[in-house]
Amino acid sequence: MKNWKKEWALAVKSPIHECKIDKNIFDQGLGNVFITRILPNGEIALGVFLLDIFCLGVKDSFYNIITEEKYQIFLSKNPNEFKNIHPTCARKIIEGALNYAKGFGFKPHKNYKFSKMIFGKIDPDACPSSFEYGKEGKPLYIPGPHDNEKRKMSIINKLKQKLGPDNFKFLAISDSERNEDFEEWKNNKLKTVTYNITWDSIPNDEFDTLPNRIKDEVSKLSENKFNTKGALERIYELKEQYDDIPQFYNYLYVALSANGKREESLELLRASIDKFPDYLFLKFNLAHELMTEYKFEAIPGLFDNKFELSMHFPERDSFHISEFIGFQSVMARYYIGIGKKESAKTIYKIMNDIEPDNTHTKFIKALLYPGLI
Repeated sequence: MKNWKKEWALAVKSPIHECKIDKNIFDQGLGNVFITRILPNGEIALGVFLLDIFCLGVKDSFYNIITEEKYQIFLSKNPNEFKNIHPTCARKIIEGALNYAKGFGFKPHKNYKFSKMIFGKIDPDACPSSFEYGKEGKPLYIPGPHDNEKRKMSIINKLKQKLGPDNFKFLAISDSERNEDFEEWKNNKLKTVTYNITWDSIPNDEFDTLPNRIKDEVSKLSENKFNTKGALERIYELKEQYDDIPQFYNYLYVALSANGKREESLELLRASIDKFPDYLFLKFNLAHELMTEYKFEAIPGLFDNKFELSMHFPERDSFHISEFIGFQSVMARYYIGIGKKESAKTIYKIMNDIEPDNTHTKFIKALLYPGLI
């Protein structure tokens, strides 16, 4: 591109050819905007802007000067559906997404400083339309396929610093997990699986009101895997004393298992789930017990055929990391058991991106990639 500066300067002064926008950009939050100009020799100056209107602004951008034929091929190979848009509105949407993201500390793609020259003297204020950014009034961060753990945590931490932990959303599940019905998922799923993942303590009114000496005692017993002398008897006592707190039933299950009382521990799990149907950790433990016995067919019924965490608690917009990882480990192991390894790999990738050192993550890795352990 030795004559790029001259050609691009000429392109800025050339007439607009057409502008296009991804038809579903405001539903899916991600899409391209194209602005093109036609040069005197018939070639097309092309500026492409990949926008994340939910959070990150201008995620990618590039510019080029190509023939009309190559431009048509470029359009035909793009899998998305586009519609025409007025140049003033195209620029307004691009700069609006950029400014929205800028408010959270996110910069546009490095190529933007060159690609934006395609705007020329297009006046965004002349566009009569208004556009909304974010999702339901809040930024929604959807990790891209190339967002590694470091980048994800950098983005999440930046949002936390700017907005606090409750004023943005994080989509934890990727598109490819729903590969069996991708189009339906792509069109509808943002409405059902957007939630925050928090590392803060899970609020629990009953457990939090326990005397500190009891909480400290349970903590020490748990650290020792309930394997110390008298641990089992003590957990029995605490479970009887605090009959309405599900954690003690879960602790007792662990203690029974640690002491080789498997049948009794399974009986307790089933009875406890009946008593506390919304306490997920009991279900997680029973699910793993069932899958150890290769009873994979029992898993859908145990979770009421709800294979997404938020479907169990549609009123909640936040889940603790232990709930998230616990649920994903069950689903990944289930998919492995029924022969859907690709679905399991997708879940594992998300687990590994968020909590690579978690024992559940390592367990799923061992099932999927035994040769790497």
